[in-house]
Amino acid sequence: PPRPGERVNEEGVVVNPTTASGGGVTEDRVRELISEELQNYQLRQGESGGGGAQMTEWFLPMIHFGTDSDRIKYADYGTLASIARMMKGNAQLRIVVTGFADASAPESYNDELSYLRAKAVVEHLVNNHGIGRGRFVIEWKGEAELLVPSGNSYMNRRVEFRVAQPGDVEMDPPTGIKKEGEDGGF
Repeated sequence: PPRPGERVNEEGVVVNPTTASGGGVTEDRVRELISEELQNYQLRQGESGGGGAQMTEWFLPMIHFGTDSDRIKYADYGTLASIARMMKGNAQLRIVVTGFADASAPESYNDELSYLRAKAVVEHLVNNHGIGRGRFVIEWKGEAELLVPSGNSYMNRRVEFRVAQPGDVEMDPPTGIKKEGEDGGF
């Protein structure tokens, strides 16, 4: 519905003034609209059954990696900063970080590489943005879920994020990877 001072055209659409004195939609009005929309968006609690609301179905971006690399690209730092801001604004939120690989190497190597990609992302968020390590769940899928069937597409070399559910637990590293604290034999 129109607010005081707003006009509605013949199609029922609010028409805001465009003169210098009217200024169009103010920043406060945009914030108000966003706040109203967030209040209308029903964030239901998952299977844990408590009384509060929980974020369960948020769209979170993915990032991609170079061939045979677990190095985060500088171009993805902004994406990771956005995820960190969202997590800082939602202190109870846990994120599952899942690494993937293409199909251009042996399966055991791709399992290791997908784990290392997810681990690199978590370490970046912990070390550069101060998010607690306990708020992340690392998963790895290797080449198990290719987005592009050709196998070696950069779309397959990725890390995906999703909101953790109560039953999500961290996967053990692949066989060739030493767990933290294990002696590397050097």
